[in-house]
Amino acid sequence: MQTLSLSAIATSLFVAQACAHTWIEQLAVISTNGSYVGNYGYPRNYLARTDPGFSGDKAQYLLPTAESGRTRINSQDLLCRDSQRKQTQSEKWPRLNVAPGGYVAMKYAENGHVSLPDNQIGKPEKGGTVFIYGTLEPKDDEKIMDVLKWTTDGSGGDKRGKLLTSQNYDDNRCYQINSSPISTKRQKEFPDPIPGQPGTNNEQYCETDVQIPKDLTNGKYALYWVWQWPTAPNMDPGLPDGKDEWYTTCSDVNVVSNAAKVKTFAANSEQQQYKLEQQDPQSTAPGWFKERTALTTDVWKGMVVSTSSGSSPAPAATTPSTSDASTPSSVASSAPLKSTPAAGNGEAGGDNAGPATVTVTMTGSPAPAATEYITQILTVTAGAEATAAAAAATPASSNTTVAAPTLKSRISSTGACDAAACVDASQKAKASMTPYVDHDGEEQKKSSAAAARAAFPSTLVVLAVVAAAAVLV
Repeated sequence: MQTLSLSAIATSLFVAQACAHTWIEQLAVISTNGSYVGNYGYPRNYLARTDPGFSGDKAQYLLPTAESGRTRINSQDLLCRDSQRKQTQSEKWPRLNVAPGGYVAMKYAENGHVSLPDNQIGKPEKGGTVFIYGTLEPKDDEKIMDVLKWTTDGSGGDKRGKLLTSQNYDDNRCYQINSSPISTKRQKEFPDPIPGQPGTNNEQYCETDVQIPKDLTNGKYALYWVWQWPTAPNMDPGLPDGKDEWYTTCSDVNVVSNAAKVKTFAANSEQQQYKLEQQDPQSTAPGWFKERTALTTDVWKGMVVSTSSGSSPAPAATTPSTSDASTPSSVASSAPLKSTPAAGNGEAGGDNAGPATVTVTMTGSPAPAATEYITQILTVTAGAEATAAAAAATPASSNTTVAAPTLKSRISSTGACDAAACVDASQKAKASMTPYVDHDGEEQKKSSAAAARAAFPSTLVVLAVVAAAAVLV
């Protein structure tokens, strides 16, 4: 295995979770005062990050699938991943109980799509749109195109279900723990301390807040979380026609009209029976949970249309900025190793003084014994000469490891992993370096150096995908 040494230039470093994609981690009942109450619930056949056998491939579900080779969804694409096509639960993680008309928070990690806004061009603001569909008549072979035809009044498509809400992916509160301007601002505005540990801060989940129809009676009710995150045409040179990109999670809730069966104890109290090991300690929904909306509420207007076809293109997606009003994205890269020199700080009339900033994408393949990729984002302060030398010395090959003499980690309490499996980050607080599982299971690309340049002036940012067996040896 070949190793790139940064000992000549390394003086500081942080490790953060790469932009993975998203799935629902947990459901919670929201009381009238906005607090989470009762036992948590979970999606169909949920597997927690700390459960044996967990991998991102078993949690996220992308449409069109990578195996299809398509950039557009079609009428044959199944809405739910294979483990979520039937209304069954894993033994450890039950359904949520909720009363008719009750509000439910569907929680998910933002994985950089909110706090790191310059990871990919051509993506919609606010991280795109989440659509929640509900039905009493789910199918094992539910097709996404059938569900997208459902309307708020229930008259659309085959009329088996309805669109319950359309909301921005970004709930205007959530954040991953990193040093980006958005994250640091929100950490101050919306602190999420670990209970009993003042001054600490925990990664705060995003949520989609949906009201269960008031006219339902006892029984199972299917909820489909459908996240639309397209790439607009003529934005990414590698995707001149843009592409569809959808992620889904399929869940059910038990609708119970008997109030006694819907518990009202505080969800984060000792009475909670189904707490995650990597539980977000937040105890209340955003204050605006009943007024959530989206920049794009028409699912068809958000669909990507090829400009080469002569049809009207989808609404233009903007290239996110580092303001708190925009959101980021990530994309898999099939390109070989490359470095991009920084071109100043983006402000009129000037460049960054001091060392240059480059973005280096390094691709690794797993060692024979490894079953997961580990993604590391290493930020190292360096002089321009040493930075250029390090970038030039990096080979465009697999099995590459980045080594640095001083490793000082920022550890998120959710998603932190050692080389074997995800563990509670608090148990790794003394580790010199804590990598994170790349839940995409794909190579990653940082398309622009702007985010790194704005958040970490005068630094070298290295995004490395390396085999688990090669880390923490």
